[in-house]
Amino acid sequence: MKNLKNIKIGRISLQVDSQNDKILEIGLHSDCGKDSGNQNVPKKFLSAAKALNDGYSGKEMLLSLDLLDLAIMKPFQRNILLTLYNNVPKGKVITYGKLADLAGHPGAARAVGTAMSSNPFPMILPCHRVVPSSGRIGRFGSGPEMKKKLLEAEGITFDQSGKINLWHFIKPTP
Repeated sequence: MKNLKNIKIGRISLQVDSQNDKILEIGLHSDCGKDSGNQNVPKKFLSAAKALNDGYSGKEMLLSLDLLDLAIMKPFQRNILLTLYNNVPKGKVITYGKLADLAGHPGAARAVGTAMSSNPFPMILPCHRVVPSSGRIGRFGSGPEMKKKLLEAEGITFDQSGKINLWHFIKPTP
């Protein structure tokens, strides 16, 4: 049985399973709001929330995947998100189709979109870096404004028509 604890610090909320000592979900919020009472919360989760808040504003964010309960995801989603994590660095973006190709699922752009939309660990597994082939921002669970803010915090720039400048796209090799 899971022992759930909700932690809210700044713009980040964490749902933690105290039983297995893992993060189950990360929430992003547009404003800081009121922090939850964080007494009796293990220091590693408070540190994770601080690091995520730093990442929200574009600072370097160093977090271990060991903090995440990756087992809550289906194998396809885990494969896609870990491929993203390992291949698309800060300041770069990739299209849904190219990410599908890179993960070994050519033609699965829509399925990649579905995997991104239900990502329980945004920012750590940075689904905001995945965009439509049109070069526009596309959708995001916390809204397109939040996605644009996260991309801009990473140094992503846009042309006059609102498209992401081409030099930010990675060109994966098969």
